[in-house]
Amino acid sequence: MSTFNMRKFHLQWYSKRTVGRHILLITVLFFPFFCYVYFNVLHCSHIRQLTTGHSAFLMLRLNNSYQHKIEKELSPPIAERKRSSDHKDYVVRAWLPRRIHERFDALSGSLERKLLVRRKYSIKNHLSIKTPKTDMLVNNISLHLNFTDGSRKEKNYKKDTQKKIENLPKSRLPQALIIGVKKCGTRALLEFLRLHPNVRAPGPEIHFFDKNYHLGLEWYRQQMPLTLEDQLTIEKTPSYFVSKQVPIRIHKLSRDMKLLLVVRDPVTRAISDYTQTVTKWPQTPPFKHMAFLNTSTGLLDTSWPAIRIGMYSHYLLSWNRFFPSRQIHVVSGENLIQDPGGEMAMVQDFLKLPRVVSNHHFYFNQTKGFPCVKKSENKGVPHCLGRTKGRTHPDISSETIERLRDFYRPFNQKFYRMVGRDFMWL
Repeated sequence: MSTFNMRKFHLQWYSKRTVGRHILLITVLFFPFFCYVYFNVLHCSHIRQLTTGHSAFLMLRLNNSYQHKIEKELSPPIAERKRSSDHKDYVVRAWLPRRIHERFDALSGSLERKLLVRRKYSIKNHLSIKTPKTDMLVNNISLHLNFTDGSRKEKNYKKDTQKKIENLPKSRLPQALIIGVKKCGTRALLEFLRLHPNVRAPGPEIHFFDKNYHLGLEWYRQQMPLTLEDQLTIEKTPSYFVSKQVPIRIHKLSRDMKLLLVVRDPVTRAISDYTQTVTKWPQTPPFKHMAFLNTSTGLLDTSWPAIRIGMYSHYLLSWNRFFPSRQIHVVSGENLIQDPGGEMAMVQDFLKLPRVVSNHHFYFNQTKGFPCVKKSENKGVPHCLGRTKGRTHPDISSETIERLRDFYRPFNQKFYRMVGRDFMWL
């Protein structure tokens, strides 16, 4: 072989050897990189998919566990949920899942029931309840229990639950009204009725049917005290008797309303009314100048309220147009002072109340000439009415009194026939 050919052979061999070394070097250097790319791009993506699926499975199990925990809290065993009668204020806004065992505790804590599979019930509106210690207030209660299948016990439970809810203390519209008459003893009658445990009444005069009628029945209801279902709510406003629009308004509210009318001798009532006016406005002219249009002829001023209100028969006619006589009980103002126990017995019979208030609840105050009340029979300190009751009347001449009696006599006779009772006003 020539020298030229040898050199050519060695050059070709060297070139192939160099390229092979380079390829090997590149392979060794870049092999970790290729492994890293493969591991992260291909293999790790597959692992991440598996991890994501496993995480979703864990989250699903966790969610189911949390839901089961909620259901368990909503339906604990009966033995674990014994609620005391002095429960705190709470609001019920409940939706319970189906096909689980539930227990419905009906408000008072005394009713317990376990609702079984496929039992449905719904609570309409919301219940806002306070215990009697914090002036229980219950408004807008509506409970409807609908059982898809049930026994006689379930039906009885439904009735008992509804009865319990209806008997919760709440403000109710009055079932009886003291409509008058002014200065005849309406305040005394109300205080005497308050001695009865089944009677509740607001403190001030509401004047709903004559002055505040535009405020609506809901406002009127809110002025009433909290009562139970078997208790009687009574409201007193003496000006109702002489207001023209009041009878029809009360009739629209309730045709079965019971009305109490306290009357006394119209002459004595007129003098008492004048005494109250003088107490408020000392500059009021003498009674004789207020009562007569002409003192020489003895013509009375019937436009003066103190005189006009005493014509009881005139106002009673408008009441009889809407209410029969059996719904109007006339109370003697004189007997409330002389025989309060006997007069209150008739009032309690009219209101269909047991005779609880009797003569043992009263103590006659010799100084004021008026009976004071006791909270319990033969016990407690007597409570007398305010200073505005039992005022000393001014001296009125006998001629003026006789003229007033002559004026009222025909009205009194007609009134006796209308109510079927003679009050012996001379």
